[in-house]
Amino acid sequence: MRISHAARTDVGMKRDNNEDNYLVYPEQNLFAVFDGMGGHAAGEVASGIAVREMKEFFELTGKDPEATWPFKDDRSRSYDENRLVTAIKLCNARIMEVAEQDSSKKNMGTTCVSLHFTERNGEPRVYVAHTGDSRGYLFRENKLKRITIDHSLVEEYLRLGKITEEEAKNGRLTWRSIRTIRAPEISSSSAPTGCREWWRTGSWSRSCRSSRQTWKRARRSCSIPPTPTAGWTTRPSSSPATTDSRLGDHHSHGRFGNPEDLHAYVSRLEDPGRDEWQKPDEVLRVLDVRREAVIGEIGAGSGYFTLPLARAAAHVFASDADPRLVEVLRERLAAADARNVTPVLGLPEDPFLPSGRCDLIVSINTYHHFPEPRAYLRRIRRALRPGGRIALIDFHEKVEKARVLRAGKAAGLRVAAEHDFLPQQHFLVFC
Repeated sequence: MRISHAARTDVGMKRDNNEDNYLVYPEQNLFAVFDGMGGHAAGEVASGIAVREMKEFFELTGKDPEATWPFKDDRSRSYDENRLVTAIKLCNARIMEVAEQDSSKKNMGTTCVSLHFTERNGEPRVYVAHTGDSRGYLFRENKLKRITIDHSLVEEYLRLGKITEEEAKNGRLTWRSIRTIRAPEISSSSAPTGCREWWRTGSWSRSCRSSRQTWKRARRSCSIPPTPTAGWTTRPSSSPATTDSRLGDHHSHGRFGNPEDLHAYVSRLEDPGRDEWQKPDEVLRVLDVRREAVIGEIGAGSGYFTLPLARAAAHVFASDADPRLVEVLRERLAAADARNVTPVLGLPEDPFLPSGRCDLIVSINTYHHFPEPRAYLRRIRRALRPGGRIALIDFHEKVEKARVLRAGKAAGLRVAAEHDFLPQQHFLVFC
């Protein structure tokens, strides 16, 4: 496989400082564009860190395929997919470290759009990876086609039908990248584009952000088998399966810990009989949600709690790690005309809630899926506003209360309240 490539960057017409960077690494068939953000010089630093870390990781693993990786891989993905995902995770970690050490760069971050070409056993493939609102395009037969979906507020509003295509083009709503490699958190409103089957001989791909463009052309045919859309960080090699009969038997669970039969699972989630033991009205009553509150929901599923939360609060960030359920949730929100909910495609180890925005974070029947509870609680704690709370509800048979309490203490949380009116579930509130 031979790849022709070129890259160019320009500061553009509006700004004095170019915060963008690009990576052209033909030795590893790796090409990427990063659009930095975060104020004076910080965006340039963030995008520069991302370029350096991605290149160094590919250089190291290119020389030694057995080298130890800094993050767990996903056994359901190929080596090449995991390699690209891990590189982006590493970029994120380094940017967070620098931002935490220098208060002047605390809000810095960067988007990313990348292409990685591989050839295994005579089969060429290309992996497209992006986060934020930097875009990837396919140019073929004199037609330019976008192959990525922006992770932005505008894109989310378009999907929910809140604005029209014309309104988006005319800039009547401010663009906001809400999935970026940034410190201290990565936030998300939509699934990133992982791998798509679109490449063939004579095709050009284009990665761009503002005035930066990189072009690549493949001389041989490349194809990618379709894979489930997923987030930018690999999930753990294993995940606990839910076996409670009330919410469906999860013995035959998919990669997100949910049953393969989505329709049957959603039916159980929405079963009216669930109200008898889940007691949603009483849960909301004791949580005392204020009208101006911003809520983060982990494990939103099909929206059983999402809609009641939306009626009680100013806004809800409803996160779930299963893209199938996120789509179900979007459809249900559109049908209910719930305009104060942002669906978020998270990961098993990160729900991507916005940093410092939430007055309350609720996790219903999801704690037992947390891969590393202490680290997870520390992560979501960052999404709280001062004085914010975290409410955890999960089944007695799945988690021991003592372990939850120890994890909360290790994460710097203290118990604010404990409720015992749920017959089969713990109900703990931390602050």
